[in-house]
Amino acid sequence: MSGIPPRGRVPDLFVERAFSGEASAEERARVEADPDARTRLDAVMRGNTRFHMDHDPDTMLRAIEARAREASAREVLAPRSANWWPVLLVGAPLAALALLLVQAPSLPDAGTPPEQTTAKGLKARLRVSQNTPRGVERVSMDEVLFAGDEVQVLTVAGDATHGVVVSIDGRGQVTRHFPLEGKDTTLPPGQRPLGEALELDDAPEFERFVLVSGTSAIDVSAVEAAARRTATGSDPGKAPLALPAGLDQFSFVIRKGRK
Repeated sequence: MSGIPPRGRVPDLFVERAFSGEASAEERARVEADPDARTRLDAVMRGNTRFHMDHDPDTMLRAIEARAREASAREVLAPRSANWWPVLLVGAPLAALALLLVQAPSLPDAGTPPEQTTAKGLKARLRVSQNTPRGVERVSMDEVLFAGDEVQVLTVAGDATHGVVVSIDGRGQVTRHFPLEGKDTTLPPGQRPLGEALELDDAPEFERFVLVSGTSAIDVSAVEAAARRTATGSDPGKAPLALPAGLDQFSFVIRKGRK
């Protein structure tokens, strides 16, 4: 039957669930054990990075709000018989935004039918900026920085109301960044800096920041435990954290060079 993937091949759905943190333990194990599946997972992560770099949701939302205000003004000035036009003017850009933000990064075509895309809201994510002699500059994913560089990590809550941020470095060290103390995982709305700027240490290869988010309180200790398991695994710089169902995760990886 056309809906069954080739024998032995890990389904794309398992890869996408591993990326989003929704995979079961069995699904994650299959992805991690299969070189082809891990290659596809890497492709999804790169596609997700390109998508967020090319389509800044904050800029898009501001443009939509401006169009909505324009439509409202037209509604006031237009005759009653034309009152349905503003609905179209507002609805069209909102629908376009929904389609753009919901679209999952596509996986390489391997002869299997595409997986179904689930309609979801704007997921929480991280941004990183760097303090340089030229001023504050946005850091792109996988950009190469060096020990001593100062970076500022920011959370963008999206539709999430709770979150936990941890980092994993090239030595396998796990650090909690949010919440710094206690168990209150309430995320501030919008885009907010994550405490003070951080100075990158001399841990080799990479610094990976992971935001785990959801719509209810999150068990901080469980996230830290998952991060430690990933840190001691075969691919701490890329492998998704093994998390309970219902939680999203977003990773921002900074590559580290040697001066």
